Amino acid sequence: MWRAQQNTRDLYRVITKLYNDPHYLKWVIGQAFASTTDLMTWLRKIDQYTSKQIPIPGCPGEYYSDPYQDTQFITELTNTLLKEWAELSKDFDATSRVAMRDYMLGGWKFPYDMVNPEFFIAWAGKGQLLILTGEKDSGKSDWSCEMARIAIERKKFKILSNIELDTDVIDYNYCKLFSEMVKKICDFKLRGYESIVIIDEAGLDFPSYEQATREAKEFDKFAKLTRKFATNEVFIIQYEHQVPWTLRKHYAAWMHKMDTKIDMRYELKTGKYKGFDQVITGIPRTSMPFSTDHISGMTMDLEVREMLDYLDTLPPKVNQFQHLIGFVDRRKLKPEDRKLSMDEKKFLALKLDQMAKQNPKAVKVTPEGLAKVLQVSQQTITKWKQGKRSREEDLEGPPLLPLEKEQDDEDAEKET
Repeated sequence: MWRAQQNTRDLYRVITKLYNDPHYLKWVIGQAFASTTDLMTWLRKIDQYTSKQIPIPGCPGEYYSDPYQDTQFITELTNTLLKEWAELSKDFDATSRVAMRDYMLGGWKFPYDMVNPEFFIAWAGKGQLLILTGEKDSGKSDWSCEMARIAIERKKFKILSNIELDTDVIDYNYCKLFSEMVKKICDFKLRGYESIVIIDEAGLDFPSYEQATREAKEFDKFAKLTRKFATNEVFIIQYEHQVPWTLRKHYAAWMHKMDTKIDMRYELKTGKYKGFDQVITGIPRTSMPFSTDHISGMTMDLEVREMLDYLDTLPPKVNQFQHLIGFVDRRKLKPEDRKLSMDEKKFLALKLDQMAKQNPKAVKVTPEGLAKVLQVSQQTITKWKQGKRSREEDLEGPPLLPLEKEQDDEDAEKET
């Protein structure tokens, strides 16, 4: 039984090729084969491939340098290993056969130490999307930082993320503003750099796409834009059912962190490892200077719809990335066009209502007028006025809308 289980593990290793060293392949075969004759035959085949003695069909003068370049080699080796397993398990009783079947179907987990680190960024190509899900405190942000480290060190990717690190890391760009992230994406495209955008949803909660918040819809549109820009993206969210259906349709890979924190299910839908769907165990903590106490926020100071509308106005055959950088700069210089948040609108409504009560002759405010100016319903205005207001809401307000100090002191005295 143990021998068959070990053979099953070796079979997974050989088929998926999570390594690049032919010497390791020899070791795997040496552990899997019971017959010395078969073992020596396959070892010789590997040496013939690595020494470039096997010609490539249809390519005169060219030879294989890696046995995995030949699909026939993979097929024959897989079939041989399956026969080997069948020979080892033929004397099992019925119970052992059922147990072995369940073990093969999903009971075994890939050890992290066995996997080539580049395997975890194999999905990244031209405009590909990775969805990363998992319960709270399962280590999603921590693992995304580790993927960023692998992408920077092994593939020279540029990373753009709203996850802040304790110290600066070369080629890791922290973006607190959405407009800043868009500008950096365009800049990297102009300079010919490959990049990965990591979006941590930072606690956004929406049960379905139709009831999604404005930020969630913007992330959905942004995923479409990154595909058009051939920029890779990692979208992090807690629950699988919260992933917008458009992202479900176009993802290239899906990682789900388990409650154990060291286990993760990895599904690949593209690349040379396409079809891989297995649990990997022993996931380590990242070596990046990341603190789990950090809250990954991002200010959505620019709408994707605005960018798309602007790009539609450009003449054909122009450098869209260069024009988009200029558009973002001009857009940021127009504070009157910036949309107020709901907190800012609530503060304005309550403050104007308070001023109208204190000095009705100087300030005349009606619910209808407030609703029209703030672009909310009259029911919302009424709800705000009837609700319990905190001292901070009445006197301080959002940081983007400062008040005169003298007026604050006067209001505070009246409140007292």
